[in-house]
Amino acid sequence: MRGTIYLCGIVVVLSSVLSLEARVVSSANNVFDTLWPFPQAATAEGEVPLLISEETLKFVPDVPDALSSRVDRLSSRYRDIILNTTCSPKKPGARDQPEHTVEPYVMPPVHLTVASDTMPLGPGTDESYTLSLSPENASISARTYTGLVHGLEIFSQLMICIPAGPPTKIFGDALVINATRISIEDFPRFTHRAIMIDTARHFLPVTHILKVLDAMSYAHFSVLHWHITDAQSFPLVLSSLPNLTRGAYTAQDVYTTADVHAIVTHAFDRGIRVIPEIDQPGHAASWEAGYPGLTVPECGTLNPAYPGLFSLLADMFRELGDMFPDSMFHIGCDEVPFQCWNTSDVVVRWMEQHGFARDELGLKAVAAHYITEAQHTLRQASNRTPIVWQEAFDHYGPSVANPTPPPKELDKETVVELWLDPTWDWANLTDVVSGAGYNGNHHWSTAYRAIVTLGWYLDDTAVNSWDRVYTHEPLSNATCNYTSGECTCTCSEGMWRDGQCHCYNITRPSDVARVLGGEAPVWGEHIDETNWFPRVFPRALAVAERLWSHRTLNDPALAEPRLHATRCRFLRRGIMVTPLGPGFC
Repeated sequence: MRGTIYLCGIVVVLSSVLSLEARVVSSANNVFDTLWPFPQAATAEGEVPLLISEETLKFVPDVPDALSSRVDRLSSRYRDIILNTTCSPKKPGARDQPEHTVEPYVMPPVHLTVASDTMPLGPGTDESYTLSLSPENASISARTYTGLVHGLEIFSQLMICIPAGPPTKIFGDALVINATRISIEDFPRFTHRAIMIDTARHFLPVTHILKVLDAMSYAHFSVLHWHITDAQSFPLVLSSLPNLTRGAYTAQDVYTTADVHAIVTHAFDRGIRVIPEIDQPGHAASWEAGYPGLTVPECGTLNPAYPGLFSLLADMFRELGDMFPDSMFHIGCDEVPFQCWNTSDVVVRWMEQHGFARDELGLKAVAAHYITEAQHTLRQASNRTPIVWQEAFDHYGPSVANPTPPPKELDKETVVELWLDPTWDWANLTDVVSGAGYNGNHHWSTAYRAIVTLGWYLDDTAVNSWDRVYTHEPLSNATCNYTSGECTCTCSEGMWRDGQCHCYNITRPSDVARVLGGEAPVWGEHIDETNWFPRVFPRALAVAERLWSHRTLNDPALAEPRLHATRCRFLRRGIMVTPLGPGFC
């Protein structure tokens, strides 16, 4: 399949292995140069702009009654954003904005249409929208409320500020859309487009998390992965297990049920899901303060021998299921130091009683047993789909050498989140989604769904520049030239343990469908609310476009002017974004 993109006057011929194909035609005045993430298909015609003012900017909802109040709040919020943040209060208008010597058309009222009020917010939500603007009619249509959120965001991004005075025929600073007719048809490439926040290493105030959600909505992110607890602190109040917050930093550094409700509601109104993570059985030292004996202190893990361990987890999962409505729940399972259990008399006695050997295979089997029971408990208590870090797939199975085959008890509906490259003797993405085995060894029958984080750790400033983040393709670890459609295996990260490169480029539709998307983790060891936004942005924006836009839109040189414009827009909206380089807003 072939197509053509016209970006900033440059013609690029595309070759795509996917049915998804970008179709973009920019008008001579580059009306789309402010959009991020870039839509799947967009056309613009005409040189006479559309004028927007406080008097003429009107939204006319045509939505099911059940959505009426939400859409009213949404349209009111975007009216404020458009009127109050498009022009800079310090420098009205930009020195390079086009001059109009013709009288603009007045934008007609914008009709907002949502077809369904029954589709829940989840991994299967239809996020598509269409936008049509002309002097005669203006509309944003979507199948769901979430699609309408994305459509209004892109509508707001089309605005530019025109300063007062000659040679324009506009008196006073005005907002215009720099084309006469615009048509956009848009939808995400991946459904799971996430940022992960870490509130265990540093407590993040609720107001900060709400602002993170605002920033995410400006870039079409769909999921907030909330890593709530870890070894350092347990900051979540649970009425069923009230002593757990003894593991918080202070009595004030906790999230109440009301706090969680405010965060989930704020996210819901922006079309964003909130997936909680309670990391276990490792990274659990903070549980010990509230329930002595629940952990193995010298190991920092939960104690598999603790009486009533899974009854306690059932109470936790049941209450968390009431607090977080999403269908998925992250149970962690990374970096379990299972060898340490061999040093605990309590755990060793329990292993002997339950028939677990004290060798490597036996200790891995204990970790697998815990994960199996935790998944079963989660299903029974809250009917949630488990997400696990990739060690649950490739480190606790029946093999001394890593990567192991997945434990046979691993729930077939489990979603595996990958975070390390196979150069470290870990599974790679194609191993997870195809079930083909490692180099012809360790075959298994189940292919799992996956989430990708490789290359997108935004707490790491030394490695991940925005352009490197931008060009990281989630379906391949090879170096790809998408103009020619060829990918080259260069082993840039080093050889695997067998002395070979193991590159992949996933193209088989069934395997592609199992890749839900990706996310950008922001681990909090050195990050709190004082430096969070400048550390994360603009690199998070690169992740957002990689997960939303067409695979072939991957040239940082073409993206940089749009990213600079997006940075300026974020600054006007109160989100601090690190500069890309010399310039001004």
